Amino acid sequence: MATHAQTDFFQKVRQWQDEIGTTRRTPATDSQWVKRLEDVDREIDQSKDASDRRSLKISKAIFLSEVDRQDEAIKIFEDLLSEKPTEKVSSVEQHILSEYLNFYLGRAYFKKGQLKQAKETFNQILDLSPNTKMQFEVELSLAQIYLADSNFKQARQLLTKLEKKQRRQDGYDQIVYLFAKTENSIS
Repeated sequence: MATHAQTDFFQKVRQWQDEIGTTRRTPATDSQWVKRLEDVDREIDQSKDASDRRSLKISKAIFLSEVDRQDEAIKIFEDLLSEKPTEKVSSVEQHILSEYLNFYLGRAYFKKGQLKQAKETFNQILDLSPNTKMQFEVELSLAQIYLADSNFKQARQLLTKLEKKQRRQDGYDQIVYLFAKTENSIS
């Protein structure tokens, strides 16, 4: 069970992750991120609960990926995926956690330009029969991989499928944007 201080720290980490997306990177902000990563490492070292340490490691890996330190993020995601689950984690929770760890691992591979590994990782998630939201995110990521790999035919096929499923739903604007990008690349 997380202590009050740990809960506060998790909220602080989430806030930092939100800030990454809204702050322009400069040497000054990079030093702030390094300081924050040191705080996360210290909290991981001090945590007595395996579940809390795992959550902090996940946050750290996502954070590292967001500040373009993909090699470190990939290593943590791979380590977390290879860990044996604790007895407190149900098989359903482990399944969901595996989906999300693989999703972030795939995103880190994509950001690093390792398109083959990213594609394999995303296809592994689809094999796990993910929830609807995760399936959408994975398929959208696969479309981005196809675009990055100049495989416009596959990108168009996948985006057409997504467009029909997501019409008037969250994420539709992303599909339309990628579709336009695909069509522009084909012309």
